[in-house]
Amino acid sequence: MDYYKKKNLEIAFLVLGSAIIISSFVIAFMTKGEASEITTPLLIFGVFVSFIVYATIEYFDFLQVKKAEETFSRFLRDYSEAVNSGMNFIQAFDIVLRNDYGALNPYIKRAKYRLSLNIPFPRVLELMKKELSKSKMISNAIDIIINSYYSGGDVGLTMMDLSQTLLNIKEIYEERKVILNQQVMIMYAVFIVFMVITVVLYFTIKPLTELKTPLEIGKYSISAINFCEEYKQVRPICNIGYVFGFKPEEPTTYFKVMLFLLSIVQAISTGLIIGIILENNYQAGLKHIAIFISVVLLTFGIIL
Repeated sequence: MDYYKKKNLEIAFLVLGSAIIISSFVIAFMTKGEASEITTPLLIFGVFVSFIVYATIEYFDFLQVKKAEETFSRFLRDYSEAVNSGMNFIQAFDIVLRNDYGALNPYIKRAKYRLSLNIPFPRVLELMKKELSKSKMISNAIDIIINSYYSGGDVGLTMMDLSQTLLNIKEIYEERKVILNQQVMIMYAVFIVFMVITVVLYFTIKPLTELKTPLEIGKYSISAINFCEEYKQVRPICNIGYVFGFKPEEPTTYFKVMLFLLSIVQAISTGLIIGIILENNYQAGLKHIAIFISVVLLTFGIIL
């Protein structure tokens, strides 16, 4: 997807989602919380539109940039060979476009088109860097090329050296990734343990909510209470459960929703941490977040 089209699409979804979220708060304020069965689903839908759709677009863009990284060193090598053979910058682009660089091809074509419009070479590289800004490796490499151009250095030789350097960095990165994958597996195991504890906690609380007679414990007694029916303050929380198929009339609904929300928070935070560990980028964690949330939904849908 074109960089500017993608940004416009992201802004459109953020504005739409924000409008829905604000509308839910306005309705809640005007009805003094009496219409929570409407405002709660509306709020969740607004969050979905504004953040989940935005995150999905960002993740697929991140994947495209990572694929572009894989062929960027080869592009630099081919382009430097063309420049060193005596071609000017635009002729060198014509030569390299005969090759296939996968996800990097659209960025190279746009760079060549901009050069044909007499846009200065450094400015073309700056625009390319902006489009590939999610890759620190590519951004740093382009900065070096621009500095070499302005300092009067040999751009072709600089690109050739960068090509070899990026290959060495890639090898080191792959070795690092193998080591870090062990840490990721540990975090997956910790999340599974967390879900097991959640299930055990739910089935420990459930009998207490189904007591027919008060349970005497020393000076205290425990009676079964349906929080969703007895306390008006927690009804919005219960309505969240209704959106996900929980039954508000069940005594355990309040606790089930609280455990569900806790599990979702755990899924999101764990996924983000994994993304930062592996790629030093939160967007890389969106895939893991999707996996963890799927586990949460399956657990609450089948077991609970």
